Amino acid sequence: MVWTICLIVVLGVGAYELRVPKPIPPEHWHTTEGKRADGSGPAFQNDWEVRFNGDTFQCAPNPDFGPNNYCRAAGWGNVRAVERYQSANNNMCTFFGRVEGDTVTGDYHCNIGGTFRWSATISPSHKMTP
Repeated sequence: MVWTICLIVVLGVGAYELRVPKPIPPEHWHTTEGKRADGSGPAFQNDWEVRFNGDTFQCAPNPDFGPNNYCRAAGWGNVRAVERYQSANNNMCTFFGRVEGDTVTGDYHCNIGGTFRWSATISPSHKMTP
């Protein structure tokens, strides 16, 4: 009887632990957005310090855009979502992607210009742990 109760408690705690999402630590991303008109490479590249706790972070498409570009991010499992809600050129964007290894890839949509491909390389010291 005692072992049955212990087993029920252990299984209950295990089920609870599995359903509670684990917070994702901050990730350093080297981002690439879209393609140049001549197809010679990405339209934009920059580095972002992405935080998944609801805090804002700088997220300019490239350093030439200046400091007034802010994003919020959410992540769960291998899924990442970023909202650029303030942009120096008033082009707000939403990014969705999946992590595979040290890369996040997906699509992003902006209110000016449509939908494009994007990717981010996660710095090795900030890789997602399985």
